[in-house]
Amino acid sequence: MRKILPVAVLGIFLAFGNVRASETLLPGTIGQNTVQARIDVQYNLFNRYYNDDGDYTKFSGSVKKSLISIPVSGIYGITDKIDVGFSLPVVLSSHTTVADNKLKGNGIGDLSLTGKYLAAANDISSISALLSCRIPTGKNVFSAKSDQLATGAGYFTPGIMVISSMKFMDKLNVYANIGYEMPLRKTINSINGIDLPDIKVKPAGTLLYGLCAEYAFNPDISALLDFTGYMAGAGSAAFTTGGDDATATVINLASPVVTLSKTRALILTPAVQYAVNKDISLKLGSQVPIVMVNGYGGLPLNVSLAAVYKIGI
Repeated sequence: MRKILPVAVLGIFLAFGNVRASETLLPGTIGQNTVQARIDVQYNLFNRYYNDDGDYTKFSGSVKKSLISIPVSGIYGITDKIDVGFSLPVVLSSHTTVADNKLKGNGIGDLSLTGKYLAAANDISSISALLSCRIPTGKNVFSAKSDQLATGAGYFTPGIMVISSMKFMDKLNVYANIGYEMPLRKTINSINGIDLPDIKVKPAGTLLYGLCAEYAFNPDISALLDFTGYMAGAGSAAFTTGGDDATATVINLASPVVTLSKTRALILTPAVQYAVNKDISLKLGSQVPIVMVNGYGGLPLNVSLAAVYKIGI
């Protein structure tokens, strides 16, 4: 039985506060005239907020933040070296406050489009380049009503990433990523349903990185230890008339979605992967935040079950 490795699509990012659920991307392409589909089910229960110093405050017993996301993604192999893909999450989120006011944010998230080129590969290593663009198809703080939670970030976001792999012995593979994404500037006149004078928002870029070790116990079962992280600088905002600074206004009104603040995170994801057959594989993992600044986190209650189906056409 042949083992199938899941090929993640860059941009499976869940916009809920500054929490991003992602995984180290795997190198290689799926082959010419081949289609690969993937569905994830991701559940998050947040019980604490991390501030500018990385210190966290636990929510009281009646405060809850939860997120269920079902990212659907697909990849098509144009040639043996070039893949194109997409990812679109379906998001169900809720936030219950101390006063028992429950906010919901349900719907689709931001659509991500990708293109990957396999630059070089041999029996022990490979390197690929990936271009991406995240399109703001989800509800965001600039368009949502005051009683709705965002399901998207609200920016067109192009990105680039380098993906590499190295094989050690017969059973150990190591994958590494490094990339950068830059949200484009935009002019807004509303935040969470509150009308405002025109404000030009300049979000900062984000450095993305990942390192994953995979050990194959046999051709069907493997264990993965995945470290992923991101670092985003501080953005800015200004009123278009007069040019006065509007950064604090945007951050305060966008709460609980903290925007334009410096953020960073390092997340550990242990996982187990099982190849059901030559075309289908399942993966179960749990995300544990190690470092987080300006974001929501919690106990390792985030699990992901992914099924990958690959069929030649």
